[in-house]
Amino acid sequence: MLQRPDFLLIMAAVFALDALTGLVVIGYGNSYLINIVKAPESYPAYAIAVYGVVKMVVAPVGGWLLDRVRPSAIIIFSAAATALGLAVIVSFKSAHVYLGAIALISLGQAFAWLIVFHVLGDRHHEDERGAATASMGLVSAGATATGLGLAALLGDTTHWRVPFGAGFALALATAIVLLPSKGAPQAAGHSPHLPATNATPGRRRTIATGLIFAHFAITSSLIAGLAPLMLKRLDLTLIQAGFALAPAAFGAVAGMYIFGSRSRAGGRLRQAGLLYLLAAAAIALIAVSPNGFVLAIGALPLGVALGGAQPVVNASLIDAARAEERSGVALGYLFFVEGLGSIAGPLLVGVAISLVAVRFGVMTIAAMAFAAAVMALATSREPRLQTVEPSRPST
Repeated sequence: MLQRPDFLLIMAAVFALDALTGLVVIGYGNSYLINIVKAPESYPAYAIAVYGVVKMVVAPVGGWLLDRVRPSAIIIFSAAATALGLAVIVSFKSAHVYLGAIALISLGQAFAWLIVFHVLGDRHHEDERGAATASMGLVSAGATATGLGLAALLGDTTHWRVPFGAGFALALATAIVLLPSKGAPQAAGHSPHLPATNATPGRRRTIATGLIFAHFAITSSLIAGLAPLMLKRLDLTLIQAGFALAPAAFGAVAGMYIFGSRSRAGGRLRQAGLLYLLAAAAIALIAVSPNGFVLAIGALPLGVALGGAQPVVNASLIDAARAEERSGVALGYLFFVEGLGSIAGPLLVGVAISLVAVRFGVMTIAAMAFAAAVMALATSREPRLQTVEPSRPST
């Protein structure tokens, strides 16, 4: 795939999207709020919440549009919304205006991500999608790190508009590399990718919904559970906590490469189930760890498990969407489910910590991973889920 220009263009779009998020939304935006406009300390959290909620809510709308208008029109609208949001920030030096601008940026980013997944599904048959989404995960991690690094370098600049100008350039680059993927919309009620067997797209979507919800509930709740465990119960400093979690980063990269490249249609659910079993065991070890050394031991298999599961889940998402008559609508719906999982997971863990204890909250995440494993392994035996669409050569 790395020798195919169309795939490299999509990876360039992924890099630009996540670099912009790392630079503006996660990175420099916080410094801007606190140091430039002197906003209350709660505003960075509000901004990230606005970004996440808008991205989740607009996904079904974007999916609906995918089935009715040309992708090129959505790409142009996406770039325009992101650019407008950045222009508003540099034009009006205000914390309240910034929150509204972040909503526009989120709108643009959400539509762009729908295009990325739509194109990946359209140009890669099922057996290629695991490798494609594994590459996407690796590029995404590198891009986010790059954006955060740029934010750190520009954090003390007196020219506070420069980082947002860099964000504008990234938004423009995203549109430029995505526009070659433009094509005609699918006719409503028809899809050339429907299965030729007795496979049931509705059942496939139901299973994918549960898998996606569980995966993002687990991954998003880890920060909510591990931060108080490391800093309060284990009494680690931020530097010590970073060293303890470093094996997870290496494990995640290895997991994405190893399991993503080996993910095949019909075997994804079993693969995901085994990975979640490994994750549940690793999280349980972390929950009872007496010190940072034991936590680091558990972090390595946890990184391997969740890093390996990420491309498997993304490939399953694309499989389920492409099996539908209206694949854009299905894709938007599954993105919405992803957002719900990201909210529900931390909320559940927060309640568990509040009612019982921090270690119980982390053990709750282990229970979530075990439940996801049971669900995936149980449904992997359904033969009608093995074939979703006929294999076809990539274009």
